Amino acid sequence: SDIVTTVGCDFLKVDLTPFQHVRFALCDPSCSGSGMMLQHHHHQQHNPTQTTLFQQPPPDLTALSNQQLAIVSRALQELPQLQALAYSTCSVHAQENEGVV
Repeated sequence: SDIVTTVGCDFLKVDLTPFQHVRFALCDPSCSGSGMMLQHHHHQQHNPTQTTLFQQPPPDLTALSNQQLAIVSRALQELPQLQALAYSTCSVHAQENEGVV
């Protein structure tokens, strides 16, 4: 489509020259996934026979939020035509949400 272009890349490393015309962007960065874990926990309470998928150590919220902030900052600083940036995570932590935007 001429309206939407998806690009799979490391936004912090990619050359942004070809994207100088971008007016709208969606930022869906890596996050802790805490919202999904809560949803899974709710499901586990109602289906206790299923095994837990999220048996991981807690994520480093500081490292994640620093990376998220770097992505948002780069978009705002280096895309001169940008009019709107939608920011979305599946995290319930303010550090990854309000703390970034």
